[in-house]
Amino acid sequence: MTPVIYKFDINDKPWVGPPILKVLGIAFQHETLRAWCEVDTDALAVQHRWILVPTGGPVLGMHAGSVGQLDGAYVWHIYNLEKGAGEAVPKEDGIDTDVILNSVNQYDNILF
Repeated sequence: MTPVIYKFDINDKPWVGPPILKVLGIAFQHETLRAWCEVDTDALAVQHRWILVPTGGPVLGMHAGSVGQLDGAYVWHIYNLEKGAGEAVPKEDGIDTDVILNSVNQYDNILF
């Protein structure tokens, strides 16, 4: 296996792709929040979902990085929920990730 670097948009939609081995960085590119990751293209595809959690929020999945809101008001912590091929990406430990996403999306300076 030779890891390959892929770029992913970070938004509130579940997606299917190769397993992420390592997150290299998270940044805004052309007003879109993106992650650059080493992935295993030889492995079966898995389901992913990016979750943004405010400081003081719950830990969910694999921490991918943190990013400051453009106006400096908040820092958001980005997690990747990853499940094997054919598995649903569940709500973690009874935490409604949709509520977290809705609270994130209410801020105009987070550009999805």
